[in-house]
Amino acid sequence: LIMSGMMMIYFKPRTSRSTIIYEYTFPSISNMLSSWCQYEALRYVSFPAVTLFKSFKLAPVMIMGKLLGNHIYPQYDYMVAIIIGAGITMFISSTDELTFDFDVYGKQSSAKWTGIMLLMFFLFFDSFTSQWQSRM
Repeated sequence: LIMSGMMMIYFKPRTSRSTIIYEYTFPSISNMLSSWCQYEALRYVSFPAVTLFKSFKLAPVMIMGKLLGNHIYPQYDYMVAIIIGAGITMFISSTDELTFDFDVYGKQSSAKWTGIMLLMFFLFFDSFTSQWQSRM
């Protein structure tokens, strides 16, 4: 902390005229919540399921880009995102090892919907972070 303070005094970073300082809190908080949701979901679902679920990140990023108003995607990109999502869903539902109902200790869990909800929040916060940063 002391070293970084000394470096800021020495280098004197220039301030941005286009970005207000509090706007940096939005992506930092959403990045923290994204990481927390991802790691907390591992308590309720298996690691391969989390990894495959993260592969579906394309669609939420595109939707968030549209909602924040800084990206316009062609119809083809939306179709690709839907096809990828359908393929991931079919793969997870057809594979026995990638079930959503195991906890950290490998035991059968009844809280799989908690893990799925946490993964949905992960995708939401992660897509918000990337789109807000590109907006800045």
